[in-house]
Amino acid sequence: MKVNYGFQQHEKLIVNDADILYQIPVAEIEKIFAKGGLTTIQLSDTNEVSIVKSLTYFENELEDFGFVRINRNVIINCAHISNINFRSRELKLYNGEKITVSRRNLSKLRKAILLPPPPYQKTGKNDRSYKKSDRS
Repeated sequence: MKVNYGFQQHEKLIVNDADILYQIPVAEIEKIFAKGGLTTIQLSDTNEVSIVKSLTYFENELEDFGFVRINRNVIINCAHISNINFRSRELKLYNGEKITVSRRNLSKLRKAILLPPPPYQKTGKNDRSYKKSDRS
């Protein structure tokens, strides 16, 4: 199945930080991450924009454009995901960077990229037995 992120092409994220107004093409945003009180927007051309806004702000602004929060510190643009290993909860971006997805946000990521749940799920946290999924 192919997911079309072409709708991002003409959209811009407009962010005001102090005296600077940024217009950032949504399609060029690879990820947004928090570190040391700043939020950094990483672009596909390796440029970065650091501003004082919360990740929650960007999560709300960009959720309709194929962005999903994958852990406490990172929001990812699904259009820039190369592959996802659901067993190790690790995704790889096209630029080669690997990022761990939290257990809590794994199902959110799966929904964002339109994948059905796995046919079998573990029945307990430390249990090795499996049950058939409800969606089969």
